[in-house]
Amino acid sequence: MLEGYWIDPGRTSVCGLDPAPAQRALVEEAVTTVNRITEEVRPGRTPREVGAIIDTTTDRTDLGIYGHGLSTFWLGPLIPAKPFEPERADTLFDSDEPFREGQIFTSETFISEPGVGTAGFEDVFIVHEGGNELLTTTPQLFW
Repeated sequence: MLEGYWIDPGRTSVCGLDPAPAQRALVEEAVTTVNRITEEVRPGRTPREVGAIIDTTTDRTDLGIYGHGLSTFWLGPLIPAKPFEPERADTLFDSDEPFREGQIFTSETFISEPGVGTAGFEDVFIVHEGGNELLTTTPQLFW
């Protein structure tokens, strides 16, 4: 936090020098999903539309959300992931409120694989018409 404003990044790494193939695949899937979310957010598109696009790229059904607004705390609207469907009238979770130029937003995912583990990633960016400006500068992968 700086002067009341939050940053909300997240990274997953694997202990040891050489992750198992299943661990590597899980972490890389999470990175790919976060990057795709960031690419799909643009002014005028709604979080519900972005959630539906990302839903088509995964068979996972336990993801919850794909991102949220950010300011002096995390805030809506949320990008819903299957099976979560926020009410259209819910102002915190109003996934039908279009993204705006200059809005601060996050892209995130947390995925689990039994016997392998959980991978979580989150990036922070500024929404722009010509491509979003990534504010998170920490490397995504550590191998």
